[in-house]
Amino acid sequence: YDPSPRASKGDCIKGLRDAVWCLEDYRNLTDSAVVMNVRMLIHFAGDMHCPVHSYFPGPRNFWNCSIESIGWKGQFHHLYDQIPQLLYPDSTPEEIAAHIDNCSKQEIKKIQAGTLEDWAKSAADINVGIYDINAPLTEKLDPDTVEKSHKIVDIEMRNAGYRLARLLEELFGK
Repeated sequence: YDPSPRASKGDCIKGLRDAVWCLEDYRNLTDSAVVMNVRMLIHFAGDMHCPVHSYFPGPRNFWNCSIESIGWKGQFHHLYDQIPQLLYPDSTPEEIAAHIDNCSKQEIKKIQAGTLEDWAKSAADINVGIYDINAPLTEKLDPDTVEKSHKIVDIEMRNAGYRLARLLEELFGK
């Protein structure tokens, strides 16, 4: 983990650290402060596992792109924010969770092990595969980008959920 000089006010690691620090004393916070910090945990745990947050080989404003086969056009970042809906258009969050929550207790403990920095590195290592699908980076994405990304997206959503659960258990399970 190397803090990005582009993120002078911080990144998802700093955001998670700040939220955890605040929530360690949640009994002395207002209800709205607790809610806001829990929202930050959820947001930043998810961001850490998003390909354009954990590994991005190009400039940040890069890649207005399209996938003509599905009529999609926009920034690469927004594509990956929408991929769960594209992959599971008729599924409820509970159905998606049932599909991706497929690890044994031992596997879950392994995914949850380590530090925030370890999690960020793990996510980046997995997310390199997203860019391999579309190398070299061009304005026209592989028409099968969404489906080819399916396994990686499922792994990252699952890992984010398990790791968020660890943070919540550490903070509120006492």
